[in-house]
Amino acid sequence: MNHPPSPVVATAPPCHTILIVDDRPANLGFVVDHLESLGYRVIVALGGAEALRRIGFARPDLILLDAMMPEMDGFEVCRQLRAQGSMDDIPVIFMTALKQTDFKLSAFALGAVDYLTKPLQVDEVAARVATHLALRDARLQLQQQTRQLQQVRRELLDEADRRNAELQDSNRRLQFELAERYAAELALQASMLGYQEVFDHVSDALYLLEGGDDGQFRYVQINPAFAQLLGLPHSAVLGQQAAQLLGAAAGAQLQAACQRCVADGAPVELELVLELPGRRSILQLTLVRSRVPSRNGRHLVGIGRDVTRLHDYQAQLTFLAKRDVLTGLPNRHSFRDSLAQAVGGGATVGVLLLGLDHFRELNDGLGRAFGDRLLIACARLLEQAVGADGLVARIGGDEFAVLLAGDGAGQAAGPLARRLLRLLAAPVDLGDYELAVGCSIGISQAPQDGADAETLLCNVDTAMCRAKAEGGHRYQHFTAEMSTTTRRRVEIGNALRHAIRLAELSLHYQPRASVQGGAAVTVGMEALLRWDGQLLGRVAPSEFIPLAEQNGLILQIGQWVLERACHQAQAWRARHGAALPVAVNLSARQFRDADLVRMVEVALQSSGLPPHLLELELTESMLMQDARRTRRTLAALKAIGVRLAVDDFGTGYSSLSYLKSFPLDYLKIDRSFVAGLPQDRSDAAIVRAIIAMAHTLGLKVIAEGVETAGQLAFLRAQQCDEIQGYWFSRPLAVADMETYLGRPGQQFGAVAPLSGSIG
Repeated sequence: MNHPPSPVVATAPPCHTILIVDDRPANLGFVVDHLESLGYRVIVALGGAEALRRIGFARPDLILLDAMMPEMDGFEVCRQLRAQGSMDDIPVIFMTALKQTDFKLSAFALGAVDYLTKPLQVDEVAARVATHLALRDARLQLQQQTRQLQQVRRELLDEADRRNAELQDSNRRLQFELAERYAAELALQASMLGYQEVFDHVSDALYLLEGGDDGQFRYVQINPAFAQLLGLPHSAVLGQQAAQLLGAAAGAQLQAACQRCVADGAPVELELVLELPGRRSILQLTLVRSRVPSRNGRHLVGIGRDVTRLHDYQAQLTFLAKRDVLTGLPNRHSFRDSLAQAVGGGATVGVLLLGLDHFRELNDGLGRAFGDRLLIACARLLEQAVGADGLVARIGGDEFAVLLAGDGAGQAAGPLARRLLRLLAAPVDLGDYELAVGCSIGISQAPQDGADAETLLCNVDTAMCRAKAEGGHRYQHFTAEMSTTTRRRVEIGNALRHAIRLAELSLHYQPRASVQGGAAVTVGMEALLRWDGQLLGRVAPSEFIPLAEQNGLILQIGQWVLERACHQAQAWRARHGAALPVAVNLSARQFRDADLVRMVEVALQSSGLPPHLLELELTESMLMQDARRTRRTLAALKAIGVRLAVDDFGTGYSSLSYLKSFPLDYLKIDRSFVAGLPQDRSDAAIVRAIIAMAHTLGLKVIAEGVETAGQLAFLRAQQCDEIQGYWFSRPLAVADMETYLGRPGQQFGAVAPLSGSIG
């Protein structure tokens, strides 16, 4: 953004909602603030996938869409919105730094109404937004007027239909009279004109009923179609009471209809549900008083049709409109309607949104058939747990929602969330597998978290995402702070894209020491990433690294860290004769990248650093994802000659089986176990066991977070190989590390190349 917003030049209606989709949201800070100052409600999405989900929950009035985004660009978002029919009344304005005509034509071809070129000018943005919203409002007003005209037209048509109905009623009476005459003629011509031949081949079910002195109506003539409809032979129907053949309920209805037809002389139409042997049918009947001569003048003609399939189709259409096909639960639209009705009625409302934590991995690993079975099983568990206290729905994918309404709904949300967490944490028996999937739950409540369904759904989605971001298997109430946190994340994510170019990232180095054999000797160092931004100041790694993982920047940053650390270690090796290994942390996304091995080779070759002086640190969870692929990657890295370490050991799977099967060199004991040494017996037992186990497997052990002499003494007594922490040295900037390495009498440990390594 080049300039801060100028004074407000237009006033926008407060009811408009604008969705801004940009993977660099901090660029939009001025735009968001300016639009909000004009009275717009602004929602920010960090990418295409999040935008599609946001649109599903809260339908915006206008979308500002970044054209170029990773994973899903703006053109693909438009395609999916167009395919879903979501762009019919939502104007989309593209934003991009691209000025080529082809890109603009592509955007307009996909349904965009305008095109903004970056850097954005807030006045221009506000003017175009106001213009297109005005056009949209005018279009909606025109549609409203059109609907009003259509209403007038419908009223005129209704009047015409009423008059037409009168004509049809007259025509129907004529038709019934013709049917009576037709029946009479058939009866009269039966002996002369082969009436039975015609009667037997009519596709509709035809029958003649005659009323007896006992008030009962009996079948005196039926055609084969009627016998087939009842599933009875012709001989079993003739002479029988009509009411007895159809069952008690249907028979009583038919008997009453026959009596009414005789008494009123008017045709009677009705539907009967027949519980026939082995099946259930719905029969549509028309009864007409016949003019065929009879003993008592109570002769009726009937026409019947089986409309069971028609009713089934109608029921299926109703089900599909309101239910999820896979689980049978209410779907997203049905849930939203129920929520809107509850909120509109002034009830206290609690909304829970559940996202299954590990469903994607299970679905990819075991196949969609097992994934569907798991979703169905979870749906049944949720229904049983919630019972009559609330409404359970499947919102989509691996997400379920629960609606609680009425007195105490707000207080019941938390206890219910805890119960559901325990329920879904237990293994689900699917026959071939027992799968523990777990879930994360967001909670929003009305009226404090929103006064309408869209706001509640948007906020509960934010709360669920926070629960997932904090590690999953937990629930999170929506708070106003989350909006602030979301904006902070947007600012960090946007500024991070420029951090490398603006030289805001740097590496600090924390020395590692050997504690065996007397005085501590420096034997290595770990490269630690730091960020001092021009706008945001110092940003903690715990804030920006997870964001970099999410938006894909971690690959670019990880490559920069790897290359920078190798070059710096080689420079110090040449300058001070310090052949110290440098440890670099790999992210999960970086480890899964197909170019990782090549990236390591390029960093070593360009820097000249011997491979055995580079250590790559991985977490336990990274190693356990796709074990076969992990073995191949680790084998390729070992073939180069680098060393491999498991970081934060003890906080994840801590499995002996993977330690034995993977070519590792070091275990790093997590600082959480070191902090309580030597007083905490549990920590002491764990650390003692880790060191003994690692040494048995031929691995060296590094203890992180060593800050006291007591911790050092305990680790030295347990034969821990190396330590890292403030007791020995804090992380040092490059200049401070330069001084540290150049101190007189500084001792460095020797590190031998790995067997068979190159360089």
